[in-house]
Amino acid sequence: MSTILFVEADTQLRELLSELLTFSGYAVITSLDGQAALARLQGPPPLPDMILADVLQSPSDSLELLKKVRKRRKWRRIPFIVMTTQPQLDAFGLELKDKVDGFISKPFAIQDLLAIIQQTLADNQHSHPKQASSTKPTSHLA
Repeated sequence: MSTILFVEADTQLRELLSELLTFSGYAVITSLDGQAALARLQGPPPLPDMILADVLQSPSDSLELLKKVRKRRKWRRIPFIVMTTQPQLDAFGLELKDKVDGFISKPFAIQDLLAIIQQTLADNQHSHPKQASSTKPTSHLA
């Protein structure tokens, strides 16, 4: 079972998607913001197999989390998917696109989110069969 660290400031959305991801077979660790997610990453093992973060609620916080994840050697291979609106994605441009493993634009259908998660985890397992994560960038736009 893959573990997803889900970073979402909106309590209702965090709880709803956490339940849906759990029902879909994933273990889910939730964090309210980037600081809480960093604290979880610095805590005891195991590391999550993926990070799913909403950059709509707090773009600077989520982008700071992304930068720190990519800088730390033991974290940089964890796939990172961002949830955002298309205008935000366009505003972030190549800086963001080169650092994340996937994107999903809000609003989205749950089956699209699940497909991106499944594909990103599969790509990661194929690229790093002995490790739980990857830095291979692949863009997934919904």
